[in-house]
Amino acid sequence: MEIMARAEIMRRKQAPAAVKGRLPRASADGPGRKQAPKEPAAIRYHGGPAPARASPTSGNRARAASPEPSQEPTRPMPSSPIVLRLAGSQDAELIARMHADSWAATYRGLLPDGFLDTGLADERRVHWQSRMREAVPQAVYIAERGGEPIGFACVRDEGDPRGVLLDNLHVLGPFQGAGAGRMLVEQAARWARARGAKQLYLYAIEGNRRAIGFYERQGWRLAATEEDELGGLRVQARRYVRPV
Repeated sequence: MEIMARAEIMRRKQAPAAVKGRLPRASADGPGRKQAPKEPAAIRYHGGPAPARASPTSGNRARAASPEPSQEPTRPMPSSPIVLRLAGSQDAELIARMHADSWAATYRGLLPDGFLDTGLADERRVHWQSRMREAVPQAVYIAERGGEPIGFACVRDEGDPRGVLLDNLHVLGPFQGAGAGRMLVEQAARWARARGAKQLYLYAIEGNRRAIGFYERQGWRLAATEEDELGGLRVQARRYVRPV
């Protein structure tokens, strides 16, 4: 099971191949937002969860939301610390692979098998090669444990008055419950706060009970239920918000 909070309701479209090397951070700012400081290469936490945040009360927007981490890990967690690192364009294929695996596991029974089983990995690869080259202010963080990638999050400042979008949040099933999801959310909140934002939002697909349960336990607040699009399919999604 993975965690994913995504406001990406995406159509399948072809994008140019990713350029080599790390993509420089976009300098364009959203309305009324200041430029975020340069991110450290990695943020290391020993012992799991990130430092506690201020009491959240708002929600999130997730066009492609996946399930939350479980209360208990599905296998014994290694003692090595979870490390978050800032992703670059060279990570597009890795992110796409985690994204496709997460969707296939999370949305089974919620979306058609044909969508999940046919060409999903290739479609996500094209998507992330394009996404990592966009000029929209954004940051993608990859969670690793013992050198193994276990999840990722993408946060974007699209100039929306509702706040900064937590577009994707995924933790791979065997590592759920270890604290990576909470760490990724807190890092997204720090990024948004550095830009002068007051709120994060995301979308979770209706019926994705694990993801919805995770967000609500973490203090996200349901703001609205909206029709959205995921991979070209129309879906009902809950928009959640939380202060940063």
